[in-house]
Amino acid sequence: MAPIDAEIAHLRELAGSADAAKQESARELAAELGRRVRSMAKARSLLLALARNNRDAGVAFLDAWCVTRSVADAIELSQFAWNYQLKPTDAVQWATAQRILSNGSVSAEQVLRALRWLMGLHWPGQPDLTTRMRLLSIACDPQASAHRELATDCLLKVEEWDTDMLAALAAYLTELPREHWPRRLLDVPEMAERLAPAWPGVRDRLRWLADSCPLGTEKGCDRDIRRRRTVFVAHPFMPEITAPLRSAVDIAVAAFPGYTAAYADTDRLDGVLLCHICLAIRRAAVTLFDLTSRCMDKASETGFCRRARSNPNVTLELGLAFAYRRPALLFALTGCDLPADIGGHVIQRFNKYSVELPAILTRGIESVLQAQG
Repeated sequence: MAPIDAEIAHLRELAGSADAAKQESARELAAELGRRVRSMAKARSLLLALARNNRDAGVAFLDAWCVTRSVADAIELSQFAWNYQLKPTDAVQWATAQRILSNGSVSAEQVLRALRWLMGLHWPGQPDLTTRMRLLSIACDPQASAHRELATDCLLKVEEWDTDMLAALAAYLTELPREHWPRRLLDVPEMAERLAPAWPGVRDRLRWLADSCPLGTEKGCDRDIRRRRTVFVAHPFMPEITAPLRSAVDIAVAAFPGYTAAYADTDRLDGVLLCHICLAIRRAAVTLFDLTSRCMDKASETGFCRRARSNPNVTLELGLAFAYRRPALLFALTGCDLPADIGGHVIQRFNKYSVELPAILTRGIESVLQAQG
């Protein structure tokens, strides 16, 4: 029997013992053999035995193997170990993931494994520069598919963006069509300030992102989003609401010469309805949202009560207004419950559309237009 085989047999014996001293000896010997075993078949066989009898020794063996063997061998044995709920320690995963990403000749599958390791770890520090640059190249590669999103997730955890990284990002953005820009990365609030020295005029260039299509249709709407003298109005389409609401809106908007009201069911263009609504919101000077909903209690005299359900169309359109940072005035009949997600916003309450609402809307529109200058 070869010396290494004798040591493997001895390790199996130690791992199967209940004695604490022998268990500790097993961990020490496992770490030693992880550095010396060269056969993948022997490594798998030994790791399987350790997974059953002494998992701490199994982790010690796997750690030593990952540190001393090639990236391909480290990943292969780690994938095998995962079948038995064994994995390297966080420190070894951290180091191995950076080894993988620093190696330009690794496969796409190996890169994916490294990215998943990085996302599953509590980072003990920041990745080295080579790793960060590789993450950036993946995040800016339109062909990287799932790898690209994971790389972006990793970059969002990077705290230090040095000049080399910022210069590289600016170079990628210059070469890439803007529809392939890493949008989530560029949405980071301080990214424009970081890029300014390496990319003159960065704020003007990134302004397109704030107006780009969130619906994925890419119909080129961003080419004509000039603000217009319109007031977009979103409301539930119910007989008891539509007529009195629009009458109140007409009274309010008439106080501002040159402005008109826009609704989802007017001036519709061909194509997707939501695209028409989205474009109307983006162009509007002011947006109004009636959050009143039909009461589910048939016995209610007013037709509205605290059990009312919010209208999904109105809340979806409100989300678009928030996303595009359009000024939004929110209002609802007194007594209607509202979604918890918008509970922190100022919501004007009223009792009758014809009596109180025109004045509420007039004051709100005037305040927004004055703020816009």
